[in-house]
Amino acid sequence: MRVFPKVKTLNIFDLDGTVINSFHRVKPCLKENGDLDLNKYRDEACQHDKIQADSLLPLSEYMKKSIKDNDTHNIILTARKMSKSDYYFLRKQGLLTNQPQAARVLSRDTLHKWASAQELNNVYYSSDSNYKSFYFQLIKTMYPNAVITVFDDHLGVLDVAQNLGITAINATVLNDILDTGYYLAGEQFIERVEQDITQDVNEIIE
Repeated sequence: MRVFPKVKTLNIFDLDGTVINSFHRVKPCLKENGDLDLNKYRDEACQHDKIQADSLLPLSEYMKKSIKDNDTHNIILTARKMSKSDYYFLRKQGLLTNQPQAARVLSRDTLHKWASAQELNNVYYSSDSNYKSFYFQLIKTMYPNAVITVFDDHLGVLDVAQNLGITAINATVLNDILDTGYYLAGEQFIERVEQDITQDVNEIIE
């Protein structure tokens, strides 16, 4: 495992409901507690044409700027089992690049690289909160000196991150703020909020 002791800022971005609007195909696959039914999602929602019909949420613009920031590292942490079509969409939309500081992807299908044989199945099939808790703890080890911020729309995941001492941003609320602000005030509002995100985004939400 590579460790990045010199990195001071790290952003962790969820995908669905955070930077990508895939609700048209995710909604039929959600359980009552908000977790993704992985089998149903894989069988019904992962066709190439459905993935390419996804759209971007306002927070994606901040993610793109974050990727271009040489002083910030970025991670995509998703409950998806990623396919070639997923990676194609991310690259086409500018959410995944070859820049060294750009987002690396941690997903269900990369879990075997990080989890022991004894814990792999338990983590893989656990709730979204427990699944991401495993990755959060791994990330904190990889970036021991970084100020870490998580952007996610799952309330349980946000609670887990906060309990681990990680700044957790409710992406649903933030996307609503960005969307409404753009409608009322245009791009200047978006630029102001994007600057504030790097300082204390929780104050914006409050």
